[in-house]
Parts: sequence; C-alpha cells; structure tokens
Amino acid sequence: MKHFTKIIQTIFLVASVSLVLTGCGAKSPTAVVEATLAEVAQGENGDMAQYLFETLPTEETATAELTAEQKQVQELYFSQFSGKVLSETIDGDNASVTVEINSLNMSEIILATMGQAFGAAFSGTELTDEVVNQIMLEQFQAAQVQTRTGDIALKNVDGEWKIDTASADFTTVIFGEIDLEN
Repeated sequence: MKHFTKIIQTIFLVASVSLVLTGCGAKSPTAVVEATLAEVAQGENGDMAQYLFETLPTEETATAELTAEQKQVQELYFSQFSGKVLSETIDGDNASVTVEINSLNMSEIILATMGQAFGAAFSGTELTDEVVNQIMLEQFQAAQVQTRTGDIALKNVDGEWKIDTASADFTTVIFGEIDLEN
C-alpha cells in the first residue's frame, strides 16, 4: 500500500506545489495560471518535479524506485492533462481566473481503486503492493478524460499574484470531484 500512496502523493504534490511556485515573475493572474497549467501538464518531466524530489528527502522518496505500473500511472495522468484560461476578473488584491481543464478525474480514480482493493481484501486476496499497483493501473487505463470548468482564486501578495491552492474550488477543478449521482 505504501507504493499506492506514493504515486498518488507524487501526482498531487507535483500539481499542487507547481501551482504555489508558479507566478514568480509573472505579471497577470492569467499569466500565472497559464504557466501553472503548463507546468502541471509537464508532470514529472517539468522543472517542478526536480524541485519536489529535492525538497522531500524522505527515506521512501530517496530510495524507492517507481514500479513499471506506477510510472505508467504517472504518464497516463500527466499526458492527459491540459488546461486553458477562459476569462479573468480582478478586484483589488483578489482575482479569479476561469479555466477549462481536460484530465482524468483523480477523485473518482482513487475512490474506485480503494473500493476495488478493499473488495479484493475482503474476498481473501492478499493486498500486496503489486496487487494494488495493478488495480490502480487498471483504473487509470479505464478512466476517460473529463472536461471541467471552474475558477482559480489568486491573491496579490507583495506585488505578485499567488494561487490559493487551499480553495475547494481549486481542488475540484484541477483534480475532479466524485459524482455521487452515478
């Protein structure tokens, strides 16, 4: 299960930390968000990943290699992520940038993976890292790209626009949400 957690953490951290760091030197909220979306789309190949792995020197990230399945999961997620800015609204030191994101719905994939893993465990299957990795890969391969539209909030801090990554709206538009209707 540690490897499952690691791959999900990597995806979330690359996306979230890149959103916090992008914006240095960018002039408008739109420019900050466009640069951020481009960085997220680069995934582990982007400059952000280098920063992330250098600043998280835990024993697990320093010594554990990603399995083939985990690498495929990362590639599937980041290769299918794209976004574009639709509009921008500035009100003093606050701004809102409306974006359209095309990506896999991480929330639904995680829920489906955990459900299938728990189901397997209750039916007597031993939940090894290999089993969980395979379940996760299957969920990512079966997932469809989803288009989401939402707002990303920014604040002007010391003359630079910064994205509010703690916002529930931010998480929903970047990672998707669970559709409880289905």
